[in-house]
Amino acid sequence: MASVVFNFSSFLFTKLSYSLWFQRSILIYNVLTSFFNVLGYQVLFFKSHLSPTICTINFGVFSTKQISSNLVKQLVFMLEKHLSLFVLKGIPTKVYLKTYLPSKWSLPSIVEDIIMLAQAKHSISLLLATFIAILLEKSSRHGRTLDLCFASISKHFNSVENKHLEGVYVVVKGRINGSDRSKKTVFSIGSVRKMSYSAKKDFGQATSHTPYGSLGIKVWCSYK
Repeated sequence: MASVVFNFSSFLFTKLSYSLWFQRSILIYNVLTSFFNVLGYQVLFFKSHLSPTICTINFGVFSTKQISSNLVKQLVFMLEKHLSLFVLKGIPTKVYLKTYLPSKWSLPSIVEDIIMLAQAKHSISLLLATFIAILLEKSSRHGRTLDLCFASISKHFNSVENKHLEGVYVVVKGRINGSDRSKKTVFSIGSVRKMSYSAKKDFGQATSHTPYGSLGIKVWCSYK
């Protein structure tokens, strides 16, 4: 999951208003996340600070599609006005968007960039699951696509640059390659302690809609 932090000014807090401002902050997060997911962006982190005079939002996303930067700026400006008028009842809103773009628009390069985000201590399980879902939707040869994806993960996981990611566990289930029955493909590298509460790990899942039906992708990542 993405890193989410809500900060509030003490002047906003009373016993009656605490839940109201918290609900509005959750609504802001859901609106921004849904909006950027439609555009092809995946959320990495979200930090907001709400006071009686201004609401500032720091938002980090990873791009999985090529979109004009001018269009993104216009959309962010529109979102600021929308959130200020309809969610925060007139409180000025400022959104600071940080976009991470792949170095190259190819499968190995994007996987490498996702692994490098883990070195910056970002949670990557949801991002990795979503990227695998996008690949499966675009390809009819699911087995080959998964093999290439898993090979890229293994290559960059075993590189000397990987100093933070401890393990990756991926499960893909559904009618892979249009088979008559549902199949499950499992990929595991490193150590992932799914049942341990003390381990630093996160979980992400996504759905890939193919002509043969829906494929479910689940990803667990463990960190050092």
